Amino acid sequence: MQLEYAITAADHLDSMKDRYRRSLRRLIMIFMGLFLLLMGIALYPYFERSWSVLEIGLSLWILALQLFLPRIVHWRVYYRNREIFGPRKLNISDAGILSDGPQGRIETPWSRYVRFRETKRLFMLYLSNDVKGIIPKRVFQDASQMDSFRNFVSARVPLK
Repeated sequence: MQLEYAITAADHLDSMKDRYRRSLRRLIMIFMGLFLLLMGIALYPYFERSWSVLEIGLSLWILALQLFLPRIVHWRVYYRNREIFGPRKLNISDAGILSDGPQGRIETPWSRYVRFRETKRLFMLYLSNDVKGIIPKRVFQDASQMDSFRNFVSARVPLK
């Protein structure tokens, strides 16, 4: 199977949102931000007002950062390195994936992939927890080709 595409800004942002949405660290930071916010509000009348205002401000910063972190990371990675997301050709075979892209030719055997993940708009093949290949679903000609790809890859890489 051969696929040709470029990774768009929307594709990359979707992959970042997926990564941060499932993060335990993000849930802990949201809980901590909410806890600090409630403590700052509850203790406002009892302590020096500057400390409560500082605590409320810090908690709002933590919560805002958790909301915007995927977009911040996306902007820093995608727009500073646009050349690595350019047009590419994938050749998917029993041996693995051969990618001819802007940075050269990369051949990766199936044994190197640690997991396979599907979202609403993307297929993602992970080489590690942070390094992944993005294949947008829009590149498939029809649903049967997409199903064929899904079945082919999930037989070779663990689905998570």
